Amino acid sequence: MKSILISLKNEHFYAIINNSKKHEFRKKIPKYKNELLAVIYATKPVGSIKGYIIFDKAIKGNIEKMVEIQKNHNYSSEQSVRSYFSNVSDCFALPVKYSREIKPISLEFLKKNIPRFTPPQSYMFIKKDNKLWDIFLEKISKTEKNKILKFIN
Repeated sequence: MKSILISLKNEHFYAIINNSKKHEFRKKIPKYKNELLAVIYATKPVGSIKGYIIFDKAIKGNIEKMVEIQKNHNYSSEQSVRSYFSNVSDCFALPVKYSREIKPISLEFLKKNIPRFTPPQSYMFIKKDNKLWDIFLEKISKTEKNKILKFIN
């Protein structure tokens, strides 16, 4: 399974955690086969890693397909989905398979421990042998770590 650090607004993250948002809509996504582990960076004013989401296989389609998907949950409006995808032909919906909030890892802590760390505009890959991965695994519970390690190759 591929792993990424993805930037989300805090309210979108909590909508996923609370199960009112069942898909994350994106204009661009990394190529992946079945599941994607996304470590969540909540954008400013929060500015910290807040949790993670395991996404199921991405759904690719046009705006009409995304609007159809949006109707299955009550978080986004049809208008917001149409507006977000207004200038793209390929649209993606990432189905949420599992999500969990963790103890926040602040931007200050990340910058102190990872030279030149900058949160991604959209997403960035996390390699299993880098400092960000190590920090993430150190900050989560043993139970959560076991769940994640079970998913990755």
